[in-house]
Amino acid sequence: MPPPWRPATREDLHTYYTETFPEYVDALPSFVTLDGPKQYAIAFREPYPIRKQHAPERSFIRRDTWQTKGSSDRTNHQFDSQDHLVEFIQYPARYDPAQGSDYALADPDLLERPEPRPEAVYYALDHWERPWVLAVDIDAKDIAAQRASRESTANETDDDADIEQLQSAGILNSAPEGYPYAFTDIEDALEYGFTVQEIFEDDFAATETLVVYSGKAVISTCSIPIQNIATTSKVAR
Repeated sequence: MPPPWRPATREDLHTYYTETFPEYVDALPSFVTLDGPKQYAIAFREPYPIRKQHAPERSFIRRDTWQTKGSSDRTNHQFDSQDHLVEFIQYPARYDPAQGSDYALADPDLLERPEPRPEAVYYALDHWERPWVLAVDIDAKDIAAQRASRESTANETDDDADIEQLQSAGILNSAPEGYPYAFTDIEDALEYGFTVQEIFEDDFAATETLVVYSGKAVISTCSIPIQNIATTSKVAR
């Protein structure tokens, strides 16, 4: 029997990114690479200072994968290697590619506070090498909101549901209790995510697809050859 559900702790997240995540790096699709996406970003659970004095602390940072000239011509890699990118994800302040900038994360050795740990990691859909990377975000809370709205407004659906609607639909009292979605909404999100993956592959001839479960949402992504986009557009018209 699996252990009861609970929110991930800071230590759980750190363990995932240092021990589990590296095992899957080689299995990522070829459009998620060291320098393909134009940016990588990290969200923190607690804000963390940057080196610039009197600047607000950051709970979300973005880092370009390339340095560019004014014309957007690429000049230098921001990450020296795949290992550097993984280390940045695991220990953002210690391996920040913005070192030397006032906007780099503060040196954790100079602060009497825990160093930042990633709560979530993102890559940009804007891509240096691919003409088209498409993502569909299917969030369990949106599914729950539509379900609550449908039950309270005679089958009319709305992506926004207030607390009273969620309470009336029994969503807030369903496991995981207190969250604006239930496990059934997460299961639906997973099912929809794989359905979208099939659409990418069957209707758009996408050769590389990825379905990612984040804990409350499912992201379906793919890289679509540009000639297939043109063909599909003609059919749609």
